[in-house]
Amino acid sequence: MKPRRLATLAVVGALLAGALTACRADPSVAAYVDGAQITEAEVDEAVGEIADLLSADLDQGLAQFQEMLDQQVAQDDEFDTADAESQYQEYASEQQGQLAEQMQALRTWVVEMRVLTEAANQYADELEITIPAGDPAGMAQELGLPADFAFVAVVADYDAVRSQLQGTLEPAEPTEADKREVYDNLVAEGHTQEPYESVQQVLTAEVLAEPVAMRNLFEEIVNGVEITLNPRYDLQFRIEVQLFGVESWLTVSLGDPAVAEVS
Repeated sequence: MKPRRLATLAVVGALLAGALTACRADPSVAAYVDGAQITEAEVDEAVGEIADLLSADLDQGLAQFQEMLDQQVAQDDEFDTADAESQYQEYASEQQGQLAEQMQALRTWVVEMRVLTEAANQYADELEITIPAGDPAGMAQELGLPADFAFVAVVADYDAVRSQLQGTLEPAEPTEADKREVYDNLVAEGHTQEPYESVQQVLTAEVLAEPVAMRNLFEEIVNGVEITLNPRYDLQFRIEVQLFGVESWLTVSLGDPAVAEVS
C-alpha cells in the first residue's frame, strides 16, 4: 500500500476514534451497554415522578412544621417570630438536603438497574434463556406507586431478569476476600466493632453462598459487555447480605466512565 494512502487511513482512523470518544461522552447519555443507550431523559422521567411525590410530602411536612411554630409563637412570650423563622429555615434546609441526597441515590439506582437489565438480557439471549416480561402492576402494588410510573417499569424489568437468572444459580463457596468485604462493610456501617476474627465464625457458606453466587453472575454478565458511563456516575452495585437483622453487601463495579468530562 502506498505511503500516502497509509497516511490518509491514519488520519481517518484518528478522526473516527475522536468521533467515538465524543459520542461516548455525550452528556445526554447516562450509559452505553454495547450498542444500547440509556439516556439521561429516561432517568429524568423515572426519578422525576418520585421526586414530585416526595416534594409534595416535603411541602406538607414544612407547612405542618410552620403551623407548629406559629402556635408556639402565640403561646410562648419568649419565642418570637424571629426564633420561628430561624428554626423553620434550619429545618427546611435540612429536609431539602436530605431530599436531594435521596434523589441522587435514586438516580444512581435507576441507572444501575437499567445497565444491569440491558446487560443481563444480552447475556440471557446468548444462552437462550427466556426472560419473562416485567410485571409493572404487581411491582406497583409492592412499591405502593402507580403502575404507569416509569420508575415502576424500571424496577419490574430488573426484577424479572434478576429473578429468572437467580433461578439458574448454584451456591458458591465464599472466599476469604468475600468474607473480608462483608465484614469491612459491616464496620463501615457501624454494625460491629468486633475484630474480624470474632465475626468470621458467622460469615459461613450457608449465609454467603447465594449472595456470592449472584455477585459472581453479575460480574460475568458485566464483563461480557462493554459498559461506558457518563462521568457523573460511579456505579458500584450492591448485592445485599443479610446477617442477623443487619445488612452488609458485596460490590459489583458497573463499567468505566467516558474520557471527556461532562459539566
